[in-house]
Amino acid sequence: MDAMLLADRAWSALVRHYAMHRCFMCGKMADDAHHWWFIRSIKKYRWNIKNGVALCRICHQKIEPDPRPLYDAIKERDPEKWEWAMQVPPLRQEPIANEAIWFLAKSLQRTARKEGITLDLKLKLAHAAGDKRGRYPGKARS
Repeated sequence: MDAMLLADRAWSALVRHYAMHRCFMCGKMADDAHHWWFIRSIKKYRWNIKNGVALCRICHQKIEPDPRPLYDAIKERDPEKWEWAMQVPPLRQEPIANEAIWFLAKSLQRTARKEGITLDLKLKLAHAAGDKRGRYPGKARS
C-alpha cells in the first residue's frame, strides 16, 4: 500500500476521533474527513489536523461542489479553526519527499497513540517503501 494513502488514512482517523465521530454539519455519525481549507495537493497542510473536518457521507457530497455552507458553519462554531486558516499565508504547490511522508505518518501515529487509537503504520509504511523489516529505506542503521 502507498505510504501517502496510509498517512491519509491516519489523518482521517484522527480528524474523526477529535470530532468524536460526529459530522460537523448535521451531528450524525461521521464517515469521512474533509480537507476544508487547503486541498490535498498542498502537501504542507495535507495532514494538518486543523485542515480537517469530520463529515457524514451525505454532508460530504453536499459540501464538495459548494463549500460555502461549511465555511459559514466553521466561522460560527469553530472560530479558532477559522482564525488559523486566515493567518496562514498563501502557498504554492510543492512536491513532497518520501522522507517527509514517512515523518508525517510517524507523527500522526504518535498522536494517535496518545489519543488511544491503534494505528500500526510502521511496518505498513516500510513495506510500501520496499522494506519488509520495518525500516524506511534510505535511513542508515547504526
